[in-house]
Amino acid sequence: MNFTVTPEKINPEQRAAVTAIDGPCLVIAGPGSGKTRTLTVKARYILRLYPAARILCVTHTRKAADEMRARIGRHENTRAIQVSTIHSLCYRILKTSLGQSIRILSDYDHGVIVRLAAQAAGLDTGQGEISTVISEVKLGLIEKREETRKLLKEYERLKGLRLDYDDLLLFALKKLKAQKDTATSPTHILVDEAQDLDPVQIKLIKRLSPKKPNVTFFLDYNQAIFSFKGALPDEINRIGDIYTNTRKFYLLKNHRSTGKILESANRLIRLNGSENSSVPMREEGVSPLWVQVANETCEAQLTGEIALDLIQQGFQPRDILILYRTNHYRAEVESELIENEIPYSILKNTSLFLKEGPFLPLCLQAWRPGDFWEQTLLTNYLGRRSSSEICSLASELKLSPFETAIEQSITNPEMERGMNLLWQDLREIQLRRESKPQEVAEIAWAIVERRGFINDTREIKGLFRLMGRFQRLGEIVEQIEKLQVLSTASKQKRLHLSTIHRAKGLEHRAVILLGCVEGVFPLEIRDQVNSTEERRLAYVALTRAKDFFVAISPETLYGEPTVPSRFVREMGLKRCEWVKCAR
Repeated sequence: MNFTVTPEKINPEQRAAVTAIDGPCLVIAGPGSGKTRTLTVKARYILRLYPAARILCVTHTRKAADEMRARIGRHENTRAIQVSTIHSLCYRILKTSLGQSIRILSDYDHGVIVRLAAQAAGLDTGQGEISTVISEVKLGLIEKREETRKLLKEYERLKGLRLDYDDLLLFALKKLKAQKDTATSPTHILVDEAQDLDPVQIKLIKRLSPKKPNVTFFLDYNQAIFSFKGALPDEINRIGDIYTNTRKFYLLKNHRSTGKILESANRLIRLNGSENSSVPMREEGVSPLWVQVANETCEAQLTGEIALDLIQQGFQPRDILILYRTNHYRAEVESELIENEIPYSILKNTSLFLKEGPFLPLCLQAWRPGDFWEQTLLTNYLGRRSSSEICSLASELKLSPFETAIEQSITNPEMERGMNLLWQDLREIQLRRESKPQEVAEIAWAIVERRGFINDTREIKGLFRLMGRFQRLGEIVEQIEKLQVLSTASKQKRLHLSTIHRAKGLEHRAVILLGCVEGVFPLEIRDQVNSTEERRLAYVALTRAKDFFVAISPETLYGEPTVPSRFVREMGLKRCEWVKCAR
């Protein structure tokens, strides 16, 4: 292949990283510095001397893998380059020995099993926290205690022979340790977002590496925000120790954000002791802004107003990203966007109004039964498989899911038990048919707690609080019907909502950051390590913005006074009064 790297294609710093193909390398790449481009150009550069099938590119998400594959190119000579998420790679490694017998635990089943295991172990914590504990114990990140031992034992019993994501890593590592290098082993490995690697993944990469390790790690210490998944900064720092004679390259020229935005970002991250400040390559632009509003309702109203103002100024809806620290915080904003008929999509998530959980469907069955809500309730009371079979049969028979379930339960004792529980709960709810939404919500909350249906109490709390805004249940149904219409809008016409964690790697012309108060963002600070990670998270939020950034702080939250986030001060944000802001 006649491939040359020219100055027109990449800058001198990128070229130095691209042409270093022998031995281990660390490429410290700041936001907007062309990291992905450098990685994909390097893959093609290596292709001049080595077979495509022996070049391996590893990343963390399917979306990133698809983008990487597209950038490398789908020509005949580049198609054989291996591009994979780390879990897909482990699956392929195991499939060569286990064949078709591999059964992967689905996300839904994982959630159910975690909930049941926690109940058996006598633990009363949200699914996300329990799932993290299980993962940390399996990966050896925390010591086993009596309660975690019981939790893990019950989890593994319920899981059976199915493999979860941690099993994929651990079993693949075990297999790699038992086998020797072969003629098909990678000669070169390029690792994207290396700051997100946990200790087991680092060992996997080490074992995949040839004896003379031609491994390039692309990372940004300032964007290390996944310690809850085991990606610890101390482990990342050890990469240089694991691979001797590691060369370092720095990509710090930021082509994404304006000078004013980067000035705030650099000011913030220097408080973590970072010496890798981004160098702005664009104009100064507008200073990042900070607005205080009266409460969470005003915050949601202002968010919609800012979005509409930006659109009137020429921004496309897809240019606007609304960020929050945790998922439950978006309930008010979702309701406001629906009310104003502003289409939106949520990154890697579903609207709180369309979640599979039983809380909202229970509330709404008290007002007006509906096939969609019936299917959701059947899933929770009978299980996903039974619910799916019933709904398929209902469609054939032209009956409602409930009517079909009643007929099927006559000859199925287990289904009959589930339906009896459902009828019992619905009767309890329907006695409050004429009550205010908040009172109905309290009954529904008690039911989902009693039945053990709660997977993420934080998300439900967001909806629970929102119910107090409505005078009648019909208003919620109207919002859902509006949302279903808005969902038909093209992607080009939708705003984007996301947690900060899920937004890493994205860039948008405008970013609106919500909940900038102590205890929300940052979350409760436990120690210095926690403090520095929350600050890195704020850095990630700020550096998603290309042209415009605004942070919003409610003065009261759910009736309680708040303190503005320390990050507002640390970023040096300019306070402003939004003209249309309701106070």
